[in-house]
Amino acid sequence: MLARVASNLFWLNRYLQRVENTSRLIRIHANLLMDLPTADSAASWSPLVSITGGDKEFAELGSSSDETSVCNFLISEKKNPGSLACNLEVINANLRSTRDCMSTDLYEAIKSLINQGRARATPNLSTNSRQTLLKYFELQSLAISGAMSSTISRDTGYLFLRAGGMLERADMTTRILDVQAANLLPVDSQSDLMPFENLQWVSVLRSLSAFQMYMKHVKQPVNGADTLSFLLQDNQLPHAFHFCLSELTHCIELIEQNNNNVHNPSAIPQLVKLIDTVRDANIASLAKNKQQLHEFLDQLQIELISISGEIASRYFPPEEGIN
Repeated sequence: MLARVASNLFWLNRYLQRVENTSRLIRIHANLLMDLPTADSAASWSPLVSITGGDKEFAELGSSSDETSVCNFLISEKKNPGSLACNLEVINANLRSTRDCMSTDLYEAIKSLINQGRARATPNLSTNSRQTLLKYFELQSLAISGAMSSTISRDTGYLFLRAGGMLERADMTTRILDVQAANLLPVDSQSDLMPFENLQWVSVLRSLSAFQMYMKHVKQPVNGADTLSFLLQDNQLPHAFHFCLSELTHCIELIEQNNNNVHNPSAIPQLVKLIDTVRDANIASLAKNKQQLHEFLDQLQIELISISGEIASRYFPPEEGIN
């Protein structure tokens, strides 16, 4: 497989995952705020900008951090490379060079997402229209995942698609936990918002489509320690950090075998180390200290950047090292 095609497949699924994750994040966040007591609009919506890594671009626009401005920035703003609209354009560009690597069903599902997004992801949507659009993005993303899973041979192209998706999921899980769990609702035992802390953890689970599986497998009332453990250390939940890295490791092993490369087929070394770090982490202690939690999650994100760079240097053209 050409290195350029491998890179485009890898990043195609990363951007598809960003569309799904960002859509769900905005929709669930809006639902959470309806259940919380009256709060400052800027404090309530600005964390979403941080989660998606758009603080610099948002500041350059000079917009206020109210609901409409933040949602416009995340959905339709052309000057925000992380907006849904911009992600769809990158997906469309990558799709042109990877058409021969996918089934007709998958190609048409992705094109439907792009076309509907171009038509409907406009500024200043009403609340109902916005929520309907975001729900469509989520459902269509699931349809794409289904087509990807059921209509493509498990060849090298599929492995690069899946590797990109797993890396992106792991990254988004850490971002949501870092910003939303640690900073959105900073409460202490004397705060009037203390009774709403567990509601926030429910929102974190829902943002990662993990609430029902938490209730099924953890079988405990939602709380910070159990939620962190479930989302970081579980080896069966599709959005759990440990699961994503394990699947990514498996993809790399198979890519190495398919290409008969001289690299160690066991995995990228940083991947093995990172899996061990998460598995051995003292989650109960992290759940009690937001600063330690932030530092731990920040380190995970740094390691993911390093792993992405290693994948790029190993398989992609030199100019593809940064995306």
